[in-house]
Amino acid sequence: FGQTSRLCVERCYIMHVLLKELEGGGWKNRHEFQLYKDAIEKIGKESSENSSEVGKGFFEKASEVFFQRFRFVFEKHVVPCWTSDTILHYLLGGNVTLANEFARWLVDCKEMQGHAADSDESDNEDEGSDFIFERYHINMGADHFCHQAHKHVMIYSDDCMEYLTAEADPNIILGGRFVTKHWDLIEKMGESPTDINLLDDSTWGGTNFSTLRDAIWNEIAIHASHQQRCENFVQMAALVSKTNVGEVRRTNRAIILSSIIRPFHQWAKDVLGKELKHIKGSDRVRLLIKYLDRFSKKANIARARATQRVGAQTIDNVMKRLTSKDEKTSAVGKKRKLAKVVEGLNKKRKTTAAAEPTGVVDQTVFMRGGIMFKYLTLKRSCKACYDTWRKRKRYKECNATGCCLAAVHQELDKRGIKLTAEQHRKLNIRQKREKIREHEAKETHIGDRAKEGLDIKTIRYFQPKSQLMKDLVPLCMEELNKEKGITL
Repeated sequence: FGQTSRLCVERCYIMHVLLKELEGGGWKNRHEFQLYKDAIEKIGKESSENSSEVGKGFFEKASEVFFQRFRFVFEKHVVPCWTSDTILHYLLGGNVTLANEFARWLVDCKEMQGHAADSDESDNEDEGSDFIFERYHINMGADHFCHQAHKHVMIYSDDCMEYLTAEADPNIILGGRFVTKHWDLIEKMGESPTDINLLDDSTWGGTNFSTLRDAIWNEIAIHASHQQRCENFVQMAALVSKTNVGEVRRTNRAIILSSIIRPFHQWAKDVLGKELKHIKGSDRVRLLIKYLDRFSKKANIARARATQRVGAQTIDNVMKRLTSKDEKTSAVGKKRKLAKVVEGLNKKRKTTAAAEPTGVVDQTVFMRGGIMFKYLTLKRSCKACYDTWRKRKRYKECNATGCCLAAVHQELDKRGIKLTAEQHRKLNIRQKREKIREHEAKETHIGDRAKEGLDIKTIRYFQPKSQLMKDLVPLCMEELNKEKGITL
């Protein structure tokens, strides 16, 4: 969404709804996945004797693991950010229905605060928990239109608001700088019998909401997300030709810099009456909006005069030349290079054995199960083994189930990796598990897989051979799945 953060709170709920539609096998009912489903149907099932074989079951499980991981990351990083008490008021600048419902909720929470104060109920819990949101079936409009599915997003207002305010603390929101500063207008908005659209003054009735409207633009809409800040740096770098960026963006950015940004700085200095190196803070935003209004009026007058002088068709031709990619030099070069690529693909060539695909599918530990090397630590060993190694005493054989150090020693023996008495005593568990990693690399990097390069650090898990290590698999997978949000 770039710098339209005022829409990101409601977008968070929409992402939750869309993801929920795909979870639990719901993706199978979507035509977008038809090619994938058809491909899976052509794959045979695994034989029960060989769990490492990749077949239809692998891909069916992979889809479940994918959506569980997506949900876990979404609820870990996206939801806490956009539903936090310091950002939830951004709803006021979004969908009209949701904005008014949020204002009504705040007014109700404010009244509950007053009742609690009057009755000395200082420890009253969750003042807004009993509030009932109105139920409307609303179209979220062009800002959230699903272009790939070619449909509008429809949601129920009460479900949305209950989801967004589930973990909200009304006391923190009401005490925030934005809500406190504009409370008078937010209160009038929440008490209005009709919906107030802050961006349409015809819905304001007898109240002037211009101050709150301006605050939406000046304090909320300009909030750039982390992604947008990164993109700003990319765009600045794109001005340099040697970055190989297309000339369309370079040309347009250069025009903007020359005709707007540079003149704006000089104009702003004259307005402020100060000799400043850079215009910063609120002055920059406030004056830039004024300057853009002036620039837009001048641009409209200039276009009207140019249209009158040379005709609308000539103006349209100039616009087409500036905005169309087909007439650019890069487009011509791209077509020429693409023709060479197609010619090369159609050319007959001799394929060597080394160039053939290996036919080997690497299954992650989430799909196949196993032991992660990082799981094998001394802290997960029994007390006897822990004390023995810490004091560097002579190692005594241990067969305790769930003891990582005992499992490592048994795994070394099972794989034929011999350690001297001194190595048993001096090598720590990390160094011992590295020997298992090296042995695993030698066993797995053979046959077709040997055609590929190998970085031993990429081997992060293994299939155990010893009984003690096999007993650790359920414990390891339980901890790993919990860490990654997988419930299979």
